[in-house]
Amino acid sequence: MDPISDVPLASRLTGRTLLFLELLGLVLGSATFAIDPLNFIHPKLAIAGLLWMAVAALTARAIPWLRKHPEVAHVLEVIALVVFALLLTASTGATNSPFQSLYALPVIASALLWKPWQVLLLAVAIVVMTLVQSGLLDAMNDMYFVTTAAVILNVLAPAVAASLLLAGMLRRIGATELRITELAATDGLTGLLNLQAFEHLMERHHREAERSGQAYSMMMLGVDGLRQMNESLGHEAGSQMIIAVAKAIGRSIRSSDQAARMGGDVFVVLLSSADRATANSIAQRIRNNVYKGTLQVENRMVRATVSIGVAMYPKDEQTSKALMILADQRMEQDKALRRPPGR
Repeated sequence: MDPISDVPLASRLTGRTLLFLELLGLVLGSATFAIDPLNFIHPKLAIAGLLWMAVAALTARAIPWLRKHPEVAHVLEVIALVVFALLLTASTGATNSPFQSLYALPVIASALLWKPWQVLLLAVAIVVMTLVQSGLLDAMNDMYFVTTAAVILNVLAPAVAASLLLAGMLRRIGATELRITELAATDGLTGLLNLQAFEHLMERHHREAERSGQAYSMMMLGVDGLRQMNESLGHEAGSQMIIAVAKAIGRSIRSSDQAARMGGDVFVVLLSSADRATANSIAQRIRNNVYKGTLQVENRMVRATVSIGVAMYPKDEQTSKALMILADQRMEQDKALRRPPGR
């Protein structure tokens, strides 16, 4: 599986923007070096800067660990852009360098990652670093120092303003994406995971269990008598019952467990690192919490009960699908035992 498949859209957009900024710097530096090499006072510094930027851009995208942790890769890329601008300006006359505009690149990049005050702090650091590079800090009262600082600020100010606007747009995209993802993965009635999201989670958990040899359990739950309730009291009462059972399940499972509604009156729970004794204990807790909860419908107090089936990996089955099938069969067996005679 591609390690970037689960990376959020906003993070991927940030990565693409950083790549664009890196390529822009490389193109500007390489073209200038090819067209006017005499403009470079220290050509070896320029070559080192170009190689540094190319290697940094490739490293951030070639190393699997960095691809799985884009937030780390992005910070390293901002640092790489600062060093790149420092080397290119140093190779062409420091504050007199035509590459002063390259300092705008790390400022724009930082706005995609950091808070506004951090971006401003980086801009101030770049100004100070540029002045140190030119040996001007000893001339604090000299008009040339003021002029140089003004030139650098004029380069960075538009970059700061534009980058903060871009950062705001990306944050809104990230918040929207998160909301859409939550809605797509959630059952509209109960707020639990829906079946599609649960199956994705289950497959990932099963692969991890296969690698680590860690046992886990699968639990299927069905609400008893829901059809009869729908027929006698209406579907609104049935929906309220489903919601009440979902809340009881949420109160009963551990923080490491995941519950989902499969549809209708059936729920499924993934019990992480749970042996049979643990799974049975949780099942009993669910039964108790469901039964304790009462539902008032048309001046009637209604209690719910649930039928539960549990299957354990790897003792019962070797695949997640087979585990769900077995848990479902055991739930139906439990439901049959609980069904009143003649029904």
